[in-house]
Amino acid sequence: MIKRLSEKIADKMSCEGIIQSEDIAAYSYSIEITLATIINFISIAVIAILFGRFAEMIMFVIGFVPLRMLKGGYHADTHLGCILILILCATLLMLLIKFELWFYSIPILIAATIYLFISQGKNSNQLITEKKQKKFNMTARVIIALYAVFCVIIALIWRFTPIIFALLYGVGIAGISLFVSKHIRKQITE
Repeated sequence: MIKRLSEKIADKMSCEGIIQSEDIAAYSYSIEITLATIINFISIAVIAILFGRFAEMIMFVIGFVPLRMLKGGYHADTHLGCILILILCATLLMLLIKFELWFYSIPILIAATIYLFISQGKNSNQLITEKKQKKFNMTARVIIALYAVFCVIIALIWRFTPIIFALLYGVGIAGISLFVSKHIRKQITE
């Protein structure tokens, strides 16, 4: 659906003389990624509004997106699959906070964060050199360390709050995504 819409928009841009016909594929892909990103952010914004937890959702995004971009992780086969997984993760976060069950998932999230910290991620969506990937991995480790320091300071000042949990949840989900991706890649190569 998103791909077809993107192709139609790029074709229309070509017909209008905005882009050249040989650039249709590149523009179509760019439009597709932009639309998918917009739909993802609208989806999580709606969930945040429905649960009245906008700050927690922002912390989830801050914890998840940069690390997922740097380290890679599981990629659904379709945009719909990606959107549904994101909606599931965001809704689960909101439910854990709403029913005050978030504390029980902390050990799993800490384990996933440690895995994310020590593992060598590989973003399979991008054609990047090994040197660049090492830089991405180091940057991700620095981000995780800064998040950890932030969480400890906030927890010492106020206490462990749902906002801190949402950040940890985002980092943990990025770690779980990387683990699943590596496991699937390993099965495919065997």
